[in-house]
Amino acid sequence: MKVKYRLPLIIVFMSTIPIFIIGIIAYFLITNFSLNNYDMILSNQSRAATKHLEDFYYEQSSTLEYASQLEINALYLDSYNNNDEATMKELQQSVKDILDVTVTTNDYVEESFLVDKTSRILSSSNEKTVNKLLTDIYPYEPYNASIKTLNVYYEIIQEKTGKKILMFAPITNKKNEVVGALIQKINLNYINHYIKELKIGTLGYLYVLDYNGNTLSHYYDDRVQLAPKNEDRVDNLLKLINQIKDNTLTSESDFFDYKIHDRSIHAYYDTIPSTGWVVVSAIPYTEIYAKSSQLLFYLFTTACVIIIVSLSIGLMAVKHIINPLQYISERIKNIASGDFSQRCVYSGKDEFKSVCENVNQMTDNLSQSYQRLEESAKTDILTLLPNRNAIYSVMDNLFNTQENQACILLDLDGFKNVNDCFGHDHGDDVLISVAKVLRSEVKENVYISRLGGDEFLIFISKYESKEEVFSLANAILEKVNNISVALDKPIYISASLGIAFIDDKDENKSRLIKKADLAMYSVKSKSKSGVEVYQGNPSI
Repeated sequence: MKVKYRLPLIIVFMSTIPIFIIGIIAYFLITNFSLNNYDMILSNQSRAATKHLEDFYYEQSSTLEYASQLEINALYLDSYNNNDEATMKELQQSVKDILDVTVTTNDYVEESFLVDKTSRILSSSNEKTVNKLLTDIYPYEPYNASIKTLNVYYEIIQEKTGKKILMFAPITNKKNEVVGALIQKINLNYINHYIKELKIGTLGYLYVLDYNGNTLSHYYDDRVQLAPKNEDRVDNLLKLINQIKDNTLTSESDFFDYKIHDRSIHAYYDTIPSTGWVVVSAIPYTEIYAKSSQLLFYLFTTACVIIIVSLSIGLMAVKHIINPLQYISERIKNIASGDFSQRCVYSGKDEFKSVCENVNQMTDNLSQSYQRLEESAKTDILTLLPNRNAIYSVMDNLFNTQENQACILLDLDGFKNVNDCFGHDHGDDVLISVAKVLRSEVKENVYISRLGGDEFLIFISKYESKEEVFSLANAILEKVNNISVALDKPIYISASLGIAFIDDKDENKSRLIKKADLAMYSVKSKSKSGVEVYQGNPSI
């Protein structure tokens, strides 16, 4: 074969083979990275939802159990069983008021009933149900088992407006005999709304399965439908549902894959032992591998353009092709290795300019995606403050590189009471308010973060005097102590702040933080709500 024909082919092979190799390597690297990243997102979302729903169920069951222990309920049931109409009449309105208060003060409770051992409704927040059998209104199985266990028990029922929870709390008299039960019908709108608000990428979703393997959240019922009846197959989702029904799950949490309508799904489940519910987070593989496919497309497109251009130009244009190809190949190689600062600059107006623009666009897309992933890994989701990883990275970079460094550790006093009294949404609002206080004190040499829970860390570098640090701590303390409202509810919280100044013994950030922690707990042990400086402890 003549050189003028052979040389363009050689150029094509020399140009495209490295691109294909780099593309395949980059494809598998990015695919593996995307899968690991989404594994982390799926597990974090499932665990967060599990904790949230477990707290919700515990709050409702605890409230019901407390109400069932009120003496007036047992007295009313005893008087009914003993045909003491006078006592019943005397207690009737008080019992009814208790049931009505439960419904009016708890947004999640739709109806409240007091029933005897035969499931007959003796008193109710809904007058229309009095003297009826609860089993006739809400078919469920079995009710007597719940009374025998002397524990709070629940059943899932289906109504026209959606699924509800019937929660039972047996009532015992002074002889420790079960005489009836206090029952609440709880709507699932809160769970549905919470599940709907959780985001997993663009196409990902989350749902909750009850102890029978049915979905509690109606938002995603269409996404978790099983295979058509004419398909003779049992996939991992069916296996999971059957294991839930049979109570044979071998692990409290795990990853698994399944198919829905020929779409491959990657999922993670986490169990709620107290309820028998299973939280499942899922995302299609198409989204997991979207960036990899896009990268592969750009690389293959670039290779095709190079092949066409090389064959078209021929022998006379070889000298003008070799250099641009080598330039572009080098840039793509650097980009594939993670150097997103690389740019393809080409002054010509031929096909290579288009190739460079595509590579630059690809680089920009990859760079933006990488930056978003890095930001999400170093940002607290609730307060949008830098998280533990972010502040530790700052301290590692600045530690002992500048003069006059200190840290302040802040822990909220009374935060647990806010969560217990009003719920975690009010607690979240308190944390957001504290974050606003910290942002208002940010300066060029002040770095703020949320470590987790109700703990916050402030790192100060190059302060002019220790008074500057004291002033900052007192200003934060005063503003935090002035936080008095969370979601329109009056609250009381304060803060305990520990200050630690760096000295010659501080070889790393851990010792500095430990000193601040000791100072902070010293405030808590005394009176709470104050600022204290670490005074020295030979044991650390």
